[in-house]
Amino acid sequence: MAQFDIETDGLTSPDGWPDSCARCGAAGTTPVKLPERYAKGIPGVRLPFCDRHRADHADFARRSKIGSVFILLAMPVSAAATWVLHPHLAGPNAGDDTARVIATVVFGLLAALPVGLLLLLWTKTPIRVLAVVGRFATVVAVCEKFRDAVSAAFVPAKLPDAPDELTFEVSLYRPKPATPTDTGWLLFGAAATAGGLFGALVGTFGLQLRPDALGLERNSWWYVLMAAAPAAVIGWVGLGPSHLARPIAIAGSVFVGVLFAGIVAVVKLLTFSPYIWFAVVYALAPLVALQTLVLHPIIWHGRVRHGLLAGASGAVAPLAYAGVVYAIAKLGSGPQSAALILGPIAVLLLAGVNYDKARTPFCTRCDGWLTKRRIGAFGRSRAVMEPAISGGEIVSLARETPYQKQAAIGDTELTSYSCEGCGQQGTVVLELHDCVKGGKQGTTPTLKRVDRYLYPGPALLVVNKLFPPEEGAKAGGGG
Repeated sequence: MAQFDIETDGLTSPDGWPDSCARCGAAGTTPVKLPERYAKGIPGVRLPFCDRHRADHADFARRSKIGSVFILLAMPVSAAATWVLHPHLAGPNAGDDTARVIATVVFGLLAALPVGLLLLLWTKTPIRVLAVVGRFATVVAVCEKFRDAVSAAFVPAKLPDAPDELTFEVSLYRPKPATPTDTGWLLFGAAATAGGLFGALVGTFGLQLRPDALGLERNSWWYVLMAAAPAAVIGWVGLGPSHLARPIAIAGSVFVGVLFAGIVAVVKLLTFSPYIWFAVVYALAPLVALQTLVLHPIIWHGRVRHGLLAGASGAVAPLAYAGVVYAIAKLGSGPQSAALILGPIAVLLLAGVNYDKARTPFCTRCDGWLTKRRIGAFGRSRAVMEPAISGGEIVSLARETPYQKQAAIGDTELTSYSCEGCGQQGTVVLELHDCVKGGKQGTTPTLKRVDRYLYPGPALLVVNKLFPPEEGAKAGGGG
């Protein structure tokens, strides 16, 4: 059995199906409406079936009823046979009636399983719509021949060809990682030094904030108030160094502190210890400060464009932080012990964040970072969009209208990078994402980057003409 994904509109179009039976792949088919219970709420789903399998779902219902009766009959028959044969087969080891009953239950009922498996093969799995996610539906239990025929028949409509004079020369964006030696050492050294310094402060003061050192209980209201301070620090430094002196940042940090204290107060009223929450924010605040006040400013303003170097620095900082905390406080009690858990977790997180930050496209003319702008999501698949973007035929999207909501599964998303200072004289990069199935159930839209494409500077005029930037819109990724 096989399955395939198709746009929901295609399920209700009887003329679009290939002449191939969904069950056996034979020719000479007729579109047959699926029963509602197998259509997953899509009205009017029709699939092609040959004369032999035209009543496929009715046959499944009939065979299921017959199979259920056979299984219900097979179970008592096999159990009775085991009850009768047990004394003869076991012989002197037959034991008492308890062993006979156990053998009847275990072996007698299990003996019906082969009958059930044979009946399952006889009834067959019904062809049905298994799931509907976004614009696409998943149809299961079809034959492989039909799936291949559908793949060949439902070729996505191509975008119109672009005139040669409006086609740009495009290459994959593959800049060479380059970082000044002194900046690289500064980043690595600052990460280790700042991490160790924060670790020393957290470890030293943590020993003084233990419940026994302060003479407090772990569920004391004092820990509710104390939790507000590191929470406010997180809200304050989380905005980055350029916003620290702004009144709105200070007011916002106070709000975050009060809000978190209120949450911890509710937790205490629910009989949970506020001390644990205080310990978490106490150990988390320095990690946030390491990223926003040390790592990010050096990477961004120092123009660190070596992903591995930035990622390694992002890993060293929390390692040094947790290592110094351990060296000072060992595994003793105190709020600093949370750093021994959060530090290793932050290693992977900060390494990934800073690796990606260092790989932000940059302008080869002025050496500045490029400004990111999300153009939007397109109701076109990767198979349609990728050839157009990689082939420099951006004008073929002239009749397409991107939507600003999150891309649906099966759609694509386009982002542009350009230099605010150099404009069309600088570097222009287009980034294409494919929205695929994600999450445990496969129903969460997840963006997967297809690639980045280097366009010539004049292409910026075309991009902005086709998809004008919104008034006052600012790019992401700045520092």
